[in-house]
Amino acid sequence: MFSDVSVHPIDSQEVYREVMEAASADGHGPYMPTHYVEKGGEIIGAFCTQSPTVFWWMNESKTTRKDSLLVFQSLDTLMNNLQLSEYIIPCEPESPYYKLMCSRLPDVHKGTLGGDWRLFRRKL
Repeated sequence: MFSDVSVHPIDSQEVYREVMEAASADGHGPYMPTHYVEKGGEIIGAFCTQSPTVFWWMNESKTTRKDSLLVFQSLDTLMNNLQLSEYIIPCEPESPYYKLMCSRLPDVHKGTLGGDWRLFRRKL
């Protein structure tokens, strides 16, 4: 055997709960995990293979705050139509929307060594 590490789909609420408890005990909270990693019969990790994530662009010189709010509401409607209760919105600190996102939406993750970015979750 090469390794005793294995990956499994999260296929029940019970397994999901076990994954979240293992992550919490390690000081983490995986976002929307779809699979868990097991080693020696113990859950040692998790990851998400399908995340409802929205990347967007708006022309800063041609868009008003009112325009942006209308677009945001339209986006929420589209996500509701897809029967999604929340989604992720990456936003760079240089964005004119960054301060608004920080003040209105919970920060899911403060970034990693790969760059200066944050992910924001939009609850519907």
